[in-house]
Amino acid sequence: MATVISGRRQRLLQDTYAITPGRTRCLAELIYRPTRHTQRFVEQASFVPAGGQRWVRHLQVQIPENVETTGVTWWIVPLGPFARRRFPDVTVIDASGRRLNLVTRKQHGVALAKVALNRHLAGVPLPDQPDSSNGQDAPADQYEDFRKHLLDFYTEMGDGKRRKASRTALLQEYEELLVSIGLQENDQEQHLKKLSNDLVDASETTQYLCWVEAAPGEVINLQVTYTARDPKHKLEDGRHGSVWGMVGAGATGVFGWITRQNLAKRQETWNRWYVQFGLAPIPYVFNIPTHEYTASHYSTLEPPDNTYVAYLDWELGNSLDSKDEVDSSLDATHIFNEESKKLRRQPTTHAYLRCAPHHHKQILGVALLNIALVWLLAAERFPLKLESPIQGILVAAPSVLIAFLAQQQRHYYAHALRRSRIILWAYLAAEIVFLMGVTFSHAPVSLGWRATDAAWALAISSAMLFIWQFPLGYGYDRIVNSLAKRKYKMVSLEYVKFKLRQRISHKVLGLRWSGTTQTLWQCYEVAVEQWARWMRRFILLAGLGTFAFLCWQWPPQKVPSTLVGSPTPRLQRHRAPERAHPAPTGNHPESKP
Repeated sequence: MATVISGRRQRLLQDTYAITPGRTRCLAELIYRPTRHTQRFVEQASFVPAGGQRWVRHLQVQIPENVETTGVTWWIVPLGPFARRRFPDVTVIDASGRRLNLVTRKQHGVALAKVALNRHLAGVPLPDQPDSSNGQDAPADQYEDFRKHLLDFYTEMGDGKRRKASRTALLQEYEELLVSIGLQENDQEQHLKKLSNDLVDASETTQYLCWVEAAPGEVINLQVTYTARDPKHKLEDGRHGSVWGMVGAGATGVFGWITRQNLAKRQETWNRWYVQFGLAPIPYVFNIPTHEYTASHYSTLEPPDNTYVAYLDWELGNSLDSKDEVDSSLDATHIFNEESKKLRRQPTTHAYLRCAPHHHKQILGVALLNIALVWLLAAERFPLKLESPIQGILVAAPSVLIAFLAQQQRHYYAHALRRSRIILWAYLAAEIVFLMGVTFSHAPVSLGWRATDAAWALAISSAMLFIWQFPLGYGYDRIVNSLAKRKYKMVSLEYVKFKLRQRISHKVLGLRWSGTTQTLWQCYEVAVEQWARWMRRFILLAGLGTFAFLCWQWPPQKVPSTLVGSPTPRLQRHRAPERAHPAPTGNHPESKP
């Protein structure tokens, strides 16, 4: 008896979650007419402290009413477009907080394959529709092969080349099937083009599906949560991961100007270096599922700790020229379906994140302190005794920098900005060498030549470090935003005026902007690149200027061959020779005992 009951229950469950024609038509209505049924689409992006992106998606969906089923039953509801990957931690809950079941892999393939067959083979009877009104039957072998390969296409997650090969094979099988049916050539081209567009879209994205219990016409609210890998967390790039890749990138960045074919690669390499050294924000690109997936789309972006959004652009609006349409504590966007139709494509969100600059003041203070100490040494006003109070300041200065480095190591983008930390560690090493040379100098009132060289290295590196860190404060955004707006105004002018201003800017200000940029986010990227290039030049000029100043005020010493390896007195400034005093004689009062 128990066996009979379990068998009945199993058949009942199979009927309850079967991919019926009614559920297939409902799913097709939700997929191919999403702007009518997906009323609201909200995405909230945040970052996992260990590295990664956390996405929370809120959907407001209305079940289609033109279905044969009445009453509350189970439906297959799409959850919007996802990257064609497998997400092991995706969860779906309804408005009451109840967790919903996702469809199985087989159900996913069968449901999407049936939706595609109903869309592209409407005149051909499907296996679950034997009594078709048109009376046409496709060849069994060709139809079964096409249906099986179509199911495999919707369930496989291979690389792009494999999906492209599968798409090509499906189009070929579909063409052979249309020929066997007897369609005309014009109709065949239209059907092939329509299927090709759907397969191309399905190659890039996929629809996650879940079971929802609702009545026809009911509005349901779903919350989808999942995580994804963050490629910017470590600035992942396979080309620069190996040693030869780094050598090749360095050669392209330094010598790429020799051949014009490498100019684009050279610019890309320099832009990557600007990000790694903290001279440029970290760029993100997010696709917005509007125009074809929802009637209204909202999104919010919550940056990691000690990081803020420097600029946000969604092609139909930006954070610089915001009209205060959206009010949120986080950086938010809003796109209505009618607005996105103007682009005739899927909009894209461009976000640029920067690390908070309030920690760079410690580095500026240490750099200025070291410059002042070297200047005191050059002016011969620096006491070299160990009991001097200035020694305590010199010993405490590296501790401030070490504390900053320790704090940066706990930052979300610590690995991405590791090259900037390498520079700080090298600067710390130069400072320690200088302290050791000054502290353990054998001369009581002057430096040895090794300590002098260490002072030179510390002065030059301190000047370059100061120029590197000084423009990275909160004034960075003001300058870059001003340059981006000015560039956008130049692009908006007529061609002649733009060319005239471009020539003037190139001759007077050294700006090398091309007329290919059209949107504000492109102007922002050009402004970031231009400002980073200026800072790079200022850093080199600071090092060369400090070197020339030291050669003028504190020229290098020539170590005698007899004193090589031993400390030598520091070269004194040119002074008037003192008058020699005569030796005391016997009549002199001081000569008496």
